[in-house]
Amino acid sequence: RGEYVSMLDSDDEFKSPDAVSTAYEASEHGRYDIVQFCAEPHRDGAYILESNRDAYRLIEHPAQGVLNAAPDAFAETFLTSRLYCLFLWAKLIRRETFLDALDGVPEMNCFMAEDTLFSYFIARTASSYIGIPDVQYVYNLGAGISTSADTIDSLDRWKKLCTPADVFTAIMYDIQQRPFPEGNRVPEYMKKVLFHFVHRNILLLDRVSPELREDAEQ
Repeated sequence: RGEYVSMLDSDDEFKSPDAVSTAYEASEHGRYDIVQFCAEPHRDGAYILESNRDAYRLIEHPAQGVLNAAPDAFAETFLTSRLYCLFLWAKLIRRETFLDALDGVPEMNCFMAEDTLFSYFIARTASSYIGIPDVQYVYNLGAGISTSADTIDSLDRWKKLCTPADVFTAIMYDIQQRPFPEGNRVPEYMKKVLFHFVHRNILLLDRVSPELREDAEQ
């Protein structure tokens, strides 16, 4: 069992064999809960929703330097400042921090917005972050069930793209059960993210194959 966890999507790759060890060295051998490195997106003509462009900018240019704060204050800065990349990959996450976060995640059918789900729960547990400038991850857009594909050609794929509903049910329930201090921006921000996903799926409906459109609207 290692000290850190790192995620690698099935259609992505680390840029070098030393990617994880380089990031670990930057962690000062376990000082930080989250170690963020930069990613190189390979778009290959993949479609990117205009509303997603800020998120993809942060893939290449995540926040640099150190963030140390108590958990609720850490969550507020990490989740709401729009300076931190909330994709789960291109990071080292301290194993104990990750396991503590998993304790708050209910069992669900989740194929999309899993990065938002885990980033929220990790941010509620973490208290330290370091961002490093090394490009150590290659992100390939347009594969799998990604929203960057041109056409949604099966109802199964469409159903998977609708699973953020389960994600935000879990997040909003957690906010009710473990309220943030008065004035903390996380609850309002997560509502905005929820509306973003609703709007995104309305736009994605236009890319459902015409023969599936009626069933998809159900």
